Amino acid sequence: MKRACAIALTLALLLTLPPAHAAAAAADISVVRVRLTTNNATSIVMSVTGEYFINENGRSFSGGSLTLRAANGVITATHSTEGELFSGKTFSIKRVKMDPSAGSMYFNSRRYLGHFNVKLLSTGYIQIVNEVPLAHYLYGVVAYEMNDSYPIEALKAQAIAAKSYVLVAVLASPNAEYHIGDTSSDQVYKGYNSAYANVVNAVNSTIDKVLTVNGNILCAYYSASNGGETNLVTYAWPTKNASNAGYAISIDSYDIANSASLCETVALPINSAGSISQAMYNLLLAKAYAALGAQPTGISLIKAAEVHTPKLAGTTRNMTLVSVVMDVTTADATYADVSVTFNATDLYAYGAVTNASLRCYWGEYSSDGTRYYIYHTRWGHGVGLSQRGAQQRASVGYGHADILAFYYPGATLASVTVPVVADPVKPSTVKDMIPVGTGKTTAQVNLRTGAGTGYTSLGMLAKNAALTVYESKDGWYHVCVDGTNTEGWVYASYVKFQALASPSPTPTPTPTNPSGSPAPTPVAYGICTGEGVNFRKGPGTNHDAIKKLARNTQLSIFSTSSVWYYALCEGDYGYISASYVKLTDGPSPSPTGGAAPSPTSTGGGWPPLTDGATPSPGASGSPSPTPAGGNTRIVDTGIVTTDGVNIRKGPDVSYNSLKKLAKNTGVIVLDRSGKWCHVYAGELEGYVHEDYIKITGTAIVTAGGSGGAQQPANDYGEGKATGSVYMRVGPGTSYLQIKTLAKGASLRLYEIRDGWYRARLADGTEGWVSSKYVSVTVALPAEQTETPNTNPGGQAIGTGLTNTTVNFREGPGTSGKVITQFKKGVSVTLYALKDGWYEVEYGGQRGYLYAKYVTVAAQPTGGGGAGGVTPEGAGGTVSGGLTLASGASTAKVNFRTKASTGSGSAVIDTFAANTKFQVLGECGEWYYILYNGKTGFVNKAYAKVTASGTAGIQTVGDTLTLIVTSTSAEVNLRQGRGTDAAKIKTLANKASVTVYLILDGWCLALADGVYGWVIDDYIKLS
Repeated sequence: MKRACAIALTLALLLTLPPAHAAAAAADISVVRVRLTTNNATSIVMSVTGEYFINENGRSFSGGSLTLRAANGVITATHSTEGELFSGKTFSIKRVKMDPSAGSMYFNSRRYLGHFNVKLLSTGYIQIVNEVPLAHYLYGVVAYEMNDSYPIEALKAQAIAAKSYVLVAVLASPNAEYHIGDTSSDQVYKGYNSAYANVVNAVNSTIDKVLTVNGNILCAYYSASNGGETNLVTYAWPTKNASNAGYAISIDSYDIANSASLCETVALPINSAGSISQAMYNLLLAKAYAALGAQPTGISLIKAAEVHTPKLAGTTRNMTLVSVVMDVTTADATYADVSVTFNATDLYAYGAVTNASLRCYWGEYSSDGTRYYIYHTRWGHGVGLSQRGAQQRASVGYGHADILAFYYPGATLASVTVPVVADPVKPSTVKDMIPVGTGKTTAQVNLRTGAGTGYTSLGMLAKNAALTVYESKDGWYHVCVDGTNTEGWVYASYVKFQALASPSPTPTPTPTNPSGSPAPTPVAYGICTGEGVNFRKGPGTNHDAIKKLARNTQLSIFSTSSVWYYALCEGDYGYISASYVKLTDGPSPSPTGGAAPSPTSTGGGWPPLTDGATPSPGASGSPSPTPAGGNTRIVDTGIVTTDGVNIRKGPDVSYNSLKKLAKNTGVIVLDRSGKWCHVYAGELEGYVHEDYIKITGTAIVTAGGSGGAQQPANDYGEGKATGSVYMRVGPGTSYLQIKTLAKGASLRLYEIRDGWYRARLADGTEGWVSSKYVSVTVALPAEQTETPNTNPGGQAIGTGLTNTTVNFREGPGTSGKVITQFKKGVSVTLYALKDGWYEVEYGGQRGYLYAKYVTVAAQPTGGGGAGGVTPEGAGGTVSGGLTLASGASTAKVNFRTKASTGSGSAVIDTFAANTKFQVLGECGEWYYILYNGKTGFVNKAYAKVTASGTAGIQTVGDTLTLIVTSTSAEVNLRQGRGTDAAKIKTLANKASVTVYLILDGWCLALADGVYGWVIDDYIKLS
């Protein structure tokens, strides 16, 4: 949660805990409008659970899937069974019931409660704003800013902080199109998961509590970890409008005590022998060299250390400088009490710490004074509540009020009245319709919100209730109860229907309403959008067709229903499916030069609907619908929930298996036999046990089989790469690169996580692509399990080297998916050992290696006497040997034989992003590097230096290569170019050496595992 906002509003709320305040009657705090991330989609498929309606026309739908598609300047909403529902630039999708259990919309791997305000942006993309009750919004924040496994009191504290934060935004702009976004730029919101019972409990039990300062709601900031000290608003966002009211700087020992708080530690032995990291060793030698003006060959003792000088006034754990006092040796002498002071950020520059996301440095001595610890901490801005600190405090017994009092010491925990959000009022859908008949109920029967028993009951109608009937659909009547304004749907078998009179039509020059009354005025005009569309005698496919209409046929529309339009077309009155009509501003002009033809009616007047049959004795008031037309029926669609499910010839395990179905295979459920579903799965017909099928929607099939059925929606979205972009093995730039995608590459999208799509190419390659570089054409329809953020961290337990070729896997076991394969000698960071597998990190990617194939790096005991300080992993390396600078590629780049892209420069290898190498020199815009025993050049535009080393980066020519040779006599290996440079060791005659470059008569060489300089007079270079 990062966005800065005003700390307090002048809008007061009705606070019922003391002190009392004035009511905030001018603003509604019961709902939050959240702009959802849709990643520039022009088509979005939403999986529907429960009942919804389009607010602009009252069209209802339930279950199945809803597709939003932007084209020709409008967004069209189409339901999988109801057809086209609405088309326009803006509209709202309302949930019939607001209770969380009443249903949801699922898309982009998330499940959302509440309403949806849909808008076509000027860019042509679809914007969706989720209008959701305050508590329901917080379910989707708390579960992902923390997670359901946190202690309940920590979750309560998070709920109150998140609520206070969002209410500031709501009250600042109560009538805004949206109040807040759904990313960490505001606060993370990922919809609803009913399994997170602790989160729901924490939100519901504190829904009336807020944080206030001087009677106004506090903009309650929070972050993952403050690193051991809280921060101020003006320090995090130094703007003139910022205020620190409610906040203070305090030491937070609970944050740093939480093992999950991200913290890098550098340990220095004080007045004793010991080891330090190679990077820290290099840093101290470099600083000693700067202080002495002579090249040190080693560190014999570290006497004192301190991290000091606050970055900001009043802070004690956000320091800028590091001072170290040490004894160092050179080739000729030992220097005591060498004092060096350097910027704390040099720790990162030299690689002593590596996490660029951490922000603070501080230090302390061990209790016995034998070690000094330098800490690199703070994940986030550090203002207000620390999520890791709150977790730790709650785990030892602190309540939510105590936690909030610590992190917001100047605020008051008060209460506010949050109104309950009422169910929306559905607009009338019959006000512009002309009745087709009347009726009376023949028994007590449910009046429902839609045409099916899956829709909510509005109540029971008594026998002989008088009805006005407007249309029929799938064996149901759309009615209005006489004497009331109540409308709904009644099962036709429980209605005695009487059609309106339909006199014999008489042709006239002007078409007339066949009811015999004066011709009605059209309520709209339109054109037919399909070819050969049936124009029917009644509002349903069970009615006969009068004729077939050609595309762009003109229509005068007299009434609209949820599915059918009653219209005049070329002299005939009849019905056309609304999904095949595009509304226009008016009728097309009549042709000139000829008289208008006299219409001839073909019997397309108001048709009688089938009389309702009297129910047989004992029938219930809510029967299952009978297929209306006899030739089609509605069936369930679903997906297979696991791999290897048998589809059998009959409804029992004794029947032979026809095939094993894969997870997410779409099926059509024709009927059921006990616990077995009779299904179609592609071309196969058979039986699958209901335990392995998840119902996702409905489809229309012919009575004799699956003809005309709508297959279940794909379990993937679709998109295209908007430019040249990497596909990676994980969701982030720290993961290894798989390949480079060309602009326009087609992608199937399966999941979105932290701004990255899990995608598959046409050739089957699967990986992760940044959503910034994906244009979504069909958004994700399939359900994925959303994993809350857990801020994975933990401390490294050491480093290791692979001792043979070994698979790097996603999980601890041979069943874990192989990420890549490591060769022998790959260095990894170790985090945990469990069941014979190491959890490791390589190049920013976490994974697992079989422990048998990892050798833990040796930890030296520190040579050179009692006070010797050596780099970790030095082993038998001679003290004073040079270290090469380190580097890494920042993008895909060629490793070449020359510092040029010309014809004479051959490509040795092509590096993926984040390929590690050593840097020997530079030539203009090129680095001269060492990689896998080979030397060559990479362009600086695609590479970076990650650690400077002690050998330096030399200026070299554009044509260099390594030489494997030997000495021609006994000769000294030195730390610098010149006989006055410190001696590292003496090389014997005919000693093997590898020369990397020659400069001013000196060779940078490797001999006996040690880097140094040797005069070229004694090296065989012919």
